[in-house]
Parts: sequence; structure tokens; C-alpha cells
Amino acid sequence: MTIRRYGAGAYLRAAWCGCALLAPLLVAAPAAALELGELQQEPAAAGQAYRAVVPVSLSEAERQGYLIVSAYALVPNGAGGSSRRPLTIQRHGGDSDIHLLGGAPLPGGTRIVVTASSGSATATRSYELAGPAMPQPQLPPAAAAAPAPLPPPVAAAPEAAPLPAEPATPEQPPSLEPARPLPPPYDAGVARRSGQQDQGLYLRPEVELGYEFGGDKLVEVECVDTNDNSTSTPSLRAGSGLIGGIGGHLRPYRRSPLDLRLTFDYKYQSACASVNLQRFRFTLLPTYWFGPRQRFWGGVGVIYETGIKFDGKNLPVENVPGATLGKVDFDDALGGTVQLGWWFVALDYNFLKYSKNGDHLNANSLGLLFTYGFDFR
Repeated sequence: MTIRRYGAGAYLRAAWCGCALLAPLLVAAPAAALELGELQQEPAAAGQAYRAVVPVSLSEAERQGYLIVSAYALVPNGAGGSSRRPLTIQRHGGDSDIHLLGGAPLPGGTRIVVTASSGSATATRSYELAGPAMPQPQLPPAAAAAPAPLPPPVAAAPEAAPLPAEPATPEQPPSLEPARPLPPPYDAGVARRSGQQDQGLYLRPEVELGYEFGGDKLVEVECVDTNDNSTSTPSLRAGSGLIGGIGGHLRPYRRSPLDLRLTFDYKYQSACASVNLQRFRFTLLPTYWFGPRQRFWGGVGVIYETGIKFDGKNLPVENVPGATLGKVDFDDALGGTVQLGWWFVALDYNFLKYSKNGDHLNANSLGLLFTYGFDFR
């Protein structure tokens, strides 16, 4: 087995290839699909005078962020104008409904205006309520052109002085039931998906798939294609291989920018089915999410590889009849990792050394990872 070391130029070329693969993924942001459906009036519950439901549809990207909703009612008044009343907003039914609540009944002719926004997508829609309109005040009939002649005065006995009139009570506006405050961490005008409150520990499982390349060359294999007798010489490197695994995220609460990621991966590489290198890896990575809607993230952590096995029993040694490379079990390796990602795509660079009987191999690697998390809330 020959151990060789290569300069930094190979790693720079590999990093350039990884960035070229990542560029189209960063541009292809999910399209917005924010829409408001038809308003559906419902029977008012106890303590409520008005209740309605507006369906809302969101894209997968918009479901991950905040949905900001505002609503108000323009109620016609007797003077030919309208007065504005705020409406209380609640979310129910997963991602499909916005509930509007009012403390006073709304007459026919009232216009309800609903505005929802998520990220760069905004939708506004108004609805006019059918039904009996608000009664108009009755004006007194016009007086006749000439007043009727008054009858002649008639002598009458003096009457007792009238009692003083009680002061008129000013007309009280219709009482509005105060809007019930939403439980924290909700703010006024902000509605989130039902059950997604930022309280308590938040755990999110995920799956991971990627490829890493780099490290010292372990062996170079000459492969022959029996179809056309062509030959190739692929090499097996200590840091290269296909990665697949599972893991999870742990946060203090759902919207926290601090995240602790733990993954368990299997890494494998082969050359012409003659030799292969396999290992198991644990990664502990604290990360911090930043940027618009917390889509970017970065972290520095530790990795631990075990079960590092090189299998060359099927590869004969050149000029040595009957000899093969055999098997080599490397010692467990502890190293570090640096990762920078956007949403579900990340670049990583790992620092590792494989050791056996006092000999060391450079197993540093640069890779491109894809992760997908499962949200059960």
C-alpha cells in the first residue's frame, strides 16, 4: 500500500466544483402560493356577536415562516359613511383556516378587508356582507308654507310650576366586547399555524445524504472493461465516499436561532468493486441560524469515526503472484467539522487523520450535504 500526499490545489478545485453544484440550488427558491378563499359566516359562539372563516393556502416554503394577518370591518352608519371596527384573528384547522371574531353584530352592506403576508408574498381581499342594512334615521315632515292660525287665548286657572326636567342621558355607543388576547408568544395581528407555539424544547428528526472527497490516496486500481477492452485507473482516497444517515435537531424553543444537531452516518467508497473503504460517523454540531427568515446557518462541531475498514482482499498485487492487499482495520478517529448551509443544502469540511501502527493518513474531506427534516407539529 502506497501513501502519498497532494498539495492544496486539488482541494481548491474540489471546492470550486462544490460551489458550482450549490449555485443553482441557492437560486431556485420556492415559489409563493399565498391565496385567500371565500369568506364563510358561521354561527357565533358564546361571548361573540360575529364569527367567520376565510380559507388560506400556502406554499411549502411559506409554511416554514411567519404568516401575518390583519382584518377590519367597514360598517355603514346613518350619515351615509362607514366606521371602522377591528376584528380579532385566530388560526384553526392546521394551514387552511383564518377565524375572524367580532364583539358586535355586523349589518348587511358591511365590507370586511383581510390582508395576509408571508415573506415576499402578500394577498388582500375584501368581502361584502349580505343581509338587512342598518336602518336610516327618519327626518320630520316638512312644515306647511303658512302656519295655521292660533285659536284666541282662553283664560285658564294658574297651574302649578312644572317640575325641573332631568338631564338627558347621552346616547351610549354599542358596547363592544374587548378582544380576548391570544396566548403568548402571539402578537396582535400575527397568526401562526395551530399548535406551533414557541414554548418548550423542540425536536425535529431528519435524514441526510451527500458526497465528500479528499484525503490521501490509499490505492490506485487498474480496471478493464470487458465489453470494449478499455482501461481506467480510479483511486481510493481516505476522505472520499458517499454519505447517508439519520439525525435530529434540538432547540430551546421552535423559533430559536440556536440549534444542536446530532447525526449518525455511514460512509462508503469503492473502486472497480475490487477494493472499498467503509466507516461509521457521529457528528455533534451546534449551529446558528441567521438571515431573512432564518434560512442560512453555520456551525463548528466535532466528528467521531469508528469501524474504519479497508478491504482489498479481491485486489491482486502487481508482480507478486497470489498476493492481495488484504484487509486493514484503522483506529477510531476524532476530528472537527465546519459547515455552512442554506435551508436544506450545506457545504462541509472535515479534519481527520486515520492511524494504524504509528502510521497516519490525511483523511480531510470537502463535501456537499442534503438534509430533510420532519415536522410533527
